[in-house]
Amino acid sequence: MRALRQGFTLLELLLAAGITLLLLGLIAQGLRSGSDTSRYIQTAQSTLEDLRFAGNLVSDYLSTAVFIYPKGITLTLNSGCESYTVCNPLTNSNQWTIGSDPIIAAILPPEDSGIACADTSAGKRGCHRFFAVYALSRGKVVEAASGAENPGPDPTNNDKWTLYVNLKYLSDPKEQKDFQNNEVAFTPPNTKIPVKLTNTQGNLLADYIKPGDGLTASFERCLDFSSGEIASLGSCNDVLPANLGIYTSAARVRFSLLGQITSGSRIHTFPGPTQPLVFQVGARNLSVRK
Repeated sequence: MRALRQGFTLLELLLAAGITLLLLGLIAQGLRSGSDTSRYIQTAQSTLEDLRFAGNLVSDYLSTAVFIYPKGITLTLNSGCESYTVCNPLTNSNQWTIGSDPIIAAILPPEDSGIACADTSAGKRGCHRFFAVYALSRGKVVEAASGAENPGPDPTNNDKWTLYVNLKYLSDPKEQKDFQNNEVAFTPPNTKIPVKLTNTQGNLLADYIKPGDGLTASFERCLDFSSGEIASLGSCNDVLPANLGIYTSAARVRFSLLGQITSGSRIHTFPGPTQPLVFQVGARNLSVRK
């Protein structure tokens, strides 16, 4: 009888090595895919929580506002985009138009901050505050920000937006001179609403906002004094800058937030592609006609 052949041929060894490498590649790909999925789930959950927190925070501020900027008004923040925290991602400028750009802005009641403001007949009180929430380019934020203001490098998502909040005490003489602190809000009818703000600085509020429509706002109802001293809620039309005053305030605002993350070749939008987080706010401290 022929003796049994011992060992393997070179061809058999090469085939075995090739199969082994193929299996290892498939395993590595599966592990990488699982890691990417896990990263996406964690990031999406964290971002969704941040969006809910951000929406509730903005709602709280707007509900106490003494004035909400209506659509059609253009705000100028600082003197240019030298500060990345005021740079409009749609126009790459420091100008923001309410109703067209991703921004919501308001004037908040006086707060005693220790900052000197104008003396009034009611005594010296705190300053009114300018409030705005808006979207910035994530790529530019990562490039310019430091410390806790930097959400961290993620080149795949440089095209996404971040959400920033801007809160400024109106202590500058040019901004404060027409503000008189009354029991509730401004003293009509001579109050002027600032549209050019200086020395403003935004702070990071939420990350991974969908570019384009990640922050949208509609102004559903505005003050209407056409029937007398008691305000009713009328439709909102574009307000000309020359007509801007406390009686032109928006009264009800509806805004939505939508997150988005690119992971590998997939783009994930949450809570859902057509299901943003929606918030509706009615301001309760708006002025009465005097």
